[in-house]
Amino acid sequence: MKVFASIYVGTYAITLKVFEVVKNKRLKQIDHVRAHVDLLADIQKNGRVTADILHRIIKTIKDFNDTAMMYRADEIRVCAGSSLTEAENCLFVVDQVKIQTGIDMEIMNNAKQRYLIYEALASLPDFEDTIRERTVMVDIGGSIIQLSLFSDGKLINSQHISYGSMKVANNLKLLDSKSDFREQMLEMLHKEIGLFYNMYLNQIPPRKLVIVHNQLMDAPRNKAAKKNDRYNGKEFLKFIKQSVKSYYYNVSEEDNTQFDNLRLSMLLLYQSLMERIPVEEVYAPFISVHEGIAYHYAYKNKLLKPLRDMDKDILTQCWAIAERYASYRPHLQILEKHSMQLFDAMKKRHGLNDRDRLLLRVCAILHDCGKYISIAEAAQCTYTIIRTAEILGLSEKERLLVAKVVFYHRKPFLPYEDEKDNFTPEEYFKIIKLTAMLRVANALDKSHKQKAKNVKMSINAKNELVICVDAQDSLTLERGLFEDKTKAFVDAFDIKPIIRETRVSQQ
Repeated sequence: MKVFASIYVGTYAITLKVFEVVKNKRLKQIDHVRAHVDLLADIQKNGRVTADILHRIIKTIKDFNDTAMMYRADEIRVCAGSSLTEAENCLFVVDQVKIQTGIDMEIMNNAKQRYLIYEALASLPDFEDTIRERTVMVDIGGSIIQLSLFSDGKLINSQHISYGSMKVANNLKLLDSKSDFREQMLEMLHKEIGLFYNMYLNQIPPRKLVIVHNQLMDAPRNKAAKKNDRYNGKEFLKFIKQSVKSYYYNVSEEDNTQFDNLRLSMLLLYQSLMERIPVEEVYAPFISVHEGIAYHYAYKNKLLKPLRDMDKDILTQCWAIAERYASYRPHLQILEKHSMQLFDAMKKRHGLNDRDRLLLRVCAILHDCGKYISIAEAAQCTYTIIRTAEILGLSEKERLLVAKVVFYHRKPFLPYEDEKDNFTPEEYFKIIKLTAMLRVANALDKSHKQKAKNVKMSINAKNELVICVDAQDSLTLERGLFEDKTKAFVDAFDIKPIIRETRVSQQ
């Protein structure tokens, strides 16, 4: 058995959770402590973390770390939400935490934080049954709402809206003098959520809504509630509306009043969601980023086995993006297949890992999506689409790396000096290697007609990558352009790819 503790510095509180992790069993929470610290409000008011708030953060982390040590935690992880990056003295805060506590505090961006929460949700035993039907997952934070669509058990899309509980609370403060301030706030939220409903749900209501449970809003535990935190959609909305009516926004700066204001903001967000995206059932398991961090620790140390293939979720999202931008699926499928064959054939020479193999698959699927916007500027358009797309499961660095590979697929490589602000030398070499494999794989289907059949690849004694193909139609186009597309491959791996063609008759 292992004991794991996570300390999370959020937008309005610092929390500690301690878990027991028993091999091949579920996590068991053994302690949960919370301290109210209005971090985001401080940053929004002053543009920085003030000395008083910094002192409270450091003291709380020290106290929580001591508590975790009392449980003899095998590992303690301290993380902060992305709201801290909005402070102009963000790096100084991290530095002072390190100096005064001896603890490294990691700042998680939105992509990583939402992925960890999803990883925890996917670890619930009934999650797979929940998403078999059309389902939307919602995660409301202090500064954003993350909305993810599932259909037929697949993760199709994930988008965020820049309206979290703190932003709503600030807008309520501006509207407080108006008699209908709640209605005005709901109208604005309906507009924002409506964009997601219209563009990504195609105005088709999902059957279920999965809510990442937030401690500011307790779900209705009444006759309408089913077992396992499941609720009737209409009864849930009725409860939310009744709760909204019972709250009055107060401009006082006292902590308890601020907490009530955040609760009202959260309730308004849930009301607007339920009104704009009506569902039959609401599922609200008590899941937070702590569970995500703990499950990630357990998976990394092979204490638990994931219940869901998260890599598959990444690929289904990529296919949805490719479809949205009208990419030619047969070409993408054969390019993905050839890319994987190249990667596997070169395993002893490229020095890359399984995660890099997944990134190459992502590159193959997304490499043509920019043509929907501009055929002439496809490289730049594809780069922009990938950089700004939300792919739950890929970090921002991985998304940037994929975007660069796809960009260099059509453009000459820039020298490392032009890329060193974003990538280490190792990451730059990885980009070159993945690009080289993508170029060769794409050259095998330059006509987009999938002429090459029964493709096999191997390295021979002459240090050549022999690509054997059967072809019913002429490969003149592919052969003519092949050598030019292999130059980067030869530079990267010191191996020359050659095509050996066998003509087969059409049946």
